[in-house]
Formats: sequence, C-alpha cells, structure tokens
Amino acid sequence: MNRRHLAFVLSVAEQGSFRSAAEVCSVTQPTLSAGVKQIEEQFGARIFQRSTRSVALTEFGQQILPAISDVIASEEALKAQVQNLLKPDVKLVRIGVSPIVEVSRLVNVFSEFQNQNPSIELVFKECFVNDLHDRLHAQSIDIAVMPETAVDRADLKMAPLYSDPWVFLPNAAIPDQFGQDALGIGEIADQSLILTSGYCGLSQATQSMFDALGLSLNLYPGRAISYSAIENWADLGLGAALLPASKVSRARQGPCLPVLERDGSAAMLDVVGCWRHDAAPPRHILKLIALLEVRKAVSH
Repeated sequence: MNRRHLAFVLSVAEQGSFRSAAEVCSVTQPTLSAGVKQIEEQFGARIFQRSTRSVALTEFGQQILPAISDVIASEEALKAQVQNLLKPDVKLVRIGVSPIVEVSRLVNVFSEFQNQNPSIELVFKECFVNDLHDRLHAQSIDIAVMPETAVDRADLKMAPLYSDPWVFLPNAAIPDQFGQDALGIGEIADQSLILTSGYCGLSQATQSMFDALGLSLNLYPGRAISYSAIENWADLGLGAALLPASKVSRARQGPCLPVLERDGSAAMLDVVGCWRHDAAPPRHILKLIALLEVRKAVSH
C-alpha cells in the first residue's frame, strides 16, 4: 500500500476537492485521482462519492479515514523521533490542530515564545477532533488545539488561545430574506444549516451554541467534508451555513453576516490549547505549557 496515495486520500478529504488536493500535494489531478483509485481498489470499496459539483465521503470513507490519518501521523511521528535522536539540540513540540483551527492565528500567539526559544521547533499536524484526544492520551502529540466545546476528557487541562467570530452565509435560494447587517442566533434557528460530519469540531461547536440558548438545530440532511464545500453549497441554494470568519474564503462575493449573542455582543468560537495534566513532559514542552498557564490565568 502506497503511503503517498494514502496522503492523497487524506488531502482530498481535507480539501473537499480533487483539484485543490492536487495543488496541495504538488501533483497533477490525474496523478492524484489515479492514486486515490488505486487505494479504493486495494480496499475493495469506494472512499469518495464523486459528482460534477462536489466530493463527499462514502459511509466506508467516513469509517476508514481516521485509520488512514493514523498511518500518516505514525510515519511523521517516526521521523520526528529520528530527528530527536540524531539532532538532540533541536527540540520539538508536536501540536495537533483540528481543521477548524486557523494556524496563522496560532503562529501569532506563539511568535514571542519562538523568538525567546529559537532551539524549540513547533510542529503542527492537522487531526480530527476524536484523533486529538486519542493522540494526547497516547502521547503522540504534546498539545492539542481545538474548539473549547470539543474538549471532552476530564484528564485534560486547557487554556484560551484565540476567539473567532461566527458569520452567517444565507441560503442563496431565498434572496433578500435578511435586511439587517447582523443577525442574532435566534433569527437563524429555523434555517437548514449545512454542517460537516463532526470530525473537525464545527458540528460540536454549532450544536453547543444552539443548546446554550435552548434552541433546536435544523440540519440540512447531507454533510460536507470541507468549509469550501459548505460555502459553495450555500451559494447553490442547498441550505444556509454558520462558519468561523477565518474559514470563509477571502474571495467570497456572497453575503456574510456577523452573528450576535442575545446581549448584542459578537458570537465567538473559542479555541483552546489542551494538554494532559497527568503527563510528565520534557522541560522544553513544559516551557510552552507554562505560557499556556499564564494565558489561562490572565483570561480569568
């Protein structure tokens, strides 16, 4: 089984597009498609359901994707271990991030730490939310970054990293349904919302936001595998969407309305850094944990 082809599968799942995945993997689209097809033939089942407009994971694809992610992550962990052994002067902190996290925001948060500790390298790895919890428990990552609402283990400590404002993308099939510049969460409760399958943290965060207000979540029956697909489906009139502002494409031409809490403040997705409180990490990782502890103390 070709590891490169497995990486192609993972990239298609993350990008929601064969074309975008080919660009990310620096290969032609026919090369990437052939690699994905070879994996599907070896598995004996389809991983993706393809159409002229979209790419979606099959039920089998949803079940097997975390295992594919594990294979890729294991190889990367092996490479990191080799580097630690051969270059002990270079210290690594392995940071797992859920797809909903905006890594550029993390780079800004940790920039001062890296400037003060040039021998410590921060290595980011994108993982699904359930994988992040498992990897923290297995100590294959040192820090996990995800929405606060997705943290579900009592053995984890967490600290705030940044907040991302929620925005609403109206269903294009119902033009001019909202006249104002911003919307309260209650005003969109009856909208059919397009969500992902739950691996990235978007579904958990959206459900939690509605639960906190005692509102029922009206879901579009299908599921997208990328934020670009969600945006595209809203523009096609399949449903409406709620996304963190950082995940809306910069080239978007359609409406994108700020979402407000009941008190009129901006509704925010709170992103946190998590680590095991019962672990005994090396000194260089403790330095980063100390920074997170400071952020936690300041936020309180």
